Amino acid sequence: MLASSIGRGHGAGVYCAGIAVIASNLIVGNTNSTSAWNYGGGIAVASSGSASVWNNTITGNVVTGGNWRYGGGVFVDSSASATLRGNLVVGNGGAGIYRASGGSGVVSSDHDDVWNNTPDYTNVTPGPNNLSVDPAFVSGTDFHLAATSPCIDAIPNGHLTAAVAMDIDEDPRQIDGDLDGGATNGARLDLGADEYTSVRLAVLGTRQV
Repeated sequence: MLASSIGRGHGAGVYCAGIAVIASNLIVGNTNSTSAWNYGGGIAVASSGSASVWNNTITGNVVTGGNWRYGGGVFVDSSASATLRGNLVVGNGGAGIYRASGGSGVVSSDHDDVWNNTPDYTNVTPGPNNLSVDPAFVSGTDFHLAATSPCIDAIPNGHLTAAVAMDIDEDPRQIDGDLDGGATNGARLDLGADEYTSVRLAVLGTRQV
């Protein structure tokens, strides 16, 4: 999506000014471009909003133009709060995760992969379990995880809630995608919107209606 106008551009991908759970989404390729203020190309948590941001793939989002360009990936306003867990925040322009200063805004980011943004964090302290590595997408247009991804089995099973029980493809999060015989299956989940699996079911024959 391209949010382009005169004035303010907030949350070209997702805008939250209330209480929200943002989970298992591809938030990709959004641009805020106005003549003045551009906040949150991927996600903007504004006003006194409070967002739980879980297992999203947030990549290729940009804030550009105007005099203020904050939070290409995720922007959290000075009176808002956000809890990020299990996300891929990769390759966003104008900061991966940006918290506005000078207020009571709070950002908690842990077990996220925040990598190759410009910069990765602004006014945010990454959690002790955050990664900063190439997530190894299948391609520049396919944001599933490749078999070599360091983001497979990267977050404990305690993160599993109803909001993230299924991935973007409606695969269950508890899946032995790396075919390790269940050594970590059920104990750890993947980062991002996709739960890796090397097996896909194919439907053969003609659909009966």
